Amino acid sequence: MKHSPPPPMSDTRYISALFELEPDQWGLRGDPELWEAMREYFANEPVPSSSRQLSKKISAAFEFLTGSPITAPGDFYLESFAQGGMSSGYICPEWWRETALPFLCMALEKL
Repeated sequence: MKHSPPPPMSDTRYISALFELEPDQWGLRGDPELWEAMREYFANEPVPSSSRQLSKKISAAFEFLTGSPITAPGDFYLESFAQGGMSSGYICPEWWRETALPFLCMALEKL
């Protein structure tokens, strides 16, 4: 009886892996909560082949998870990301555009 070879091991990497290393500094106190929500959101999404595609996916996820575009001009509050404290739950879109996206794109290049 002839045996078939085992299926090849998956080499698929998921976007969530890019969120394993966290930045040294956050924008506002809700941003780490959104970071974790993004990690969960991308748990089964394969990494894209370019930083441009990654930026588009992150921007779309940002809007899906917050209800606001990443291009929003100012900070905003989301109770779902509030963990207690005065500034808890506030999201800084500028931090996501200027710090988080470049950070994640650099992580993609290192994969």
